[in-house]
Amino acid sequence: MLYSPELQYLLAEANDLADSQGVELSSLHLLLAFFLLDNSGELLLKEYGLDEDVLLEQYRAEMAETQGA
Repeated sequence: MLYSPELQYLLAEANDLADSQGVELSSLHLLLAFFLLDNSGELLLKEYGLDEDVLLEQYRAEMAETQGA
């Protein structure tokens, strides 16, 4: 399947986030990646009250749970 350059970048960034923590790619990584590229997805997430701070808080909680398990 062919993806747009923007989507390829988004997927690569999400994979990098997951790899840097040694975990499998999750929807949280994909959501965080939306904030690394100016796009309409970022605007949509912000309209629903999701921003980098909210997602990073969740991300840190997930990492703490993974490392504590």
